[in-house]
Amino acid sequence: MDSLIEVGCGIGTDAVNFVRAGAIYTGIELSDKSLEITETRMKVMGVFDPDRVVLRNINAENLGDLVALLPPDGEKYDLIYSFGVIHHSACPERILANCAQLLKPDTGIFKLMMYAKDSWKNYLIEDSIGNLIFLIFFHSHTYTLLHILPHFHFFLSCLLS
Repeated sequence: MDSLIEVGCGIGTDAVNFVRAGAIYTGIELSDKSLEITETRMKVMGVFDPDRVVLRNINAENLGDLVALLPPDGEKYDLIYSFGVIHHSACPERILANCAQLLKPDTGIFKLMMYAKDSWKNYLIEDSIGNLIFLIFFHSHTYTLLHILPHFHFFLSCLLS
C-alpha cells in the first residue's frame, strides 16, 4: 500500500497505524478539533511527517473538494478507508460514488465498515432499555429481570445470527 485516504479520520486512531506502516496518508474529517487531535496524536507518536500526511476539513459529499486532494500528477489512491462514518451522512451514496472516482483503476481497494440498520449494536445504541442490556452484558451492572426480559430474546437472536 502506498497512498490512502481515510474518510472520517476522527481523532487519528487508525491514522497512526497507517503512517507507521509506511502509507502516504490523507485524512478527511468534518471536525477541526478532531483534525487537531489527530495531528497532535501523530506528533506524540513520532509519525507525523508533513511530506507524507495531509489532514483536511472536507465534506466527502462534495466531489470537487475530494478531487482537489489528488496530487498534481493526478495519481489516484491505492486505498480508501472508512470505518463507521459514511452511514451518518445525509447522502452516503454520493460519498461512495465520489470515493470510487479517487481509486486507482483495477488495483484500488475500498475498505468500508457501516453499521447495519438491524444490527445488535445499532439496536443497543438507539434503545434506552438496550443501553441497560449493554451495561448488563459488558459492565456487569445489575438490573431487574423486568428491565431485561422484554428485550432479551431480540438481543440473544442478534448475537446468534
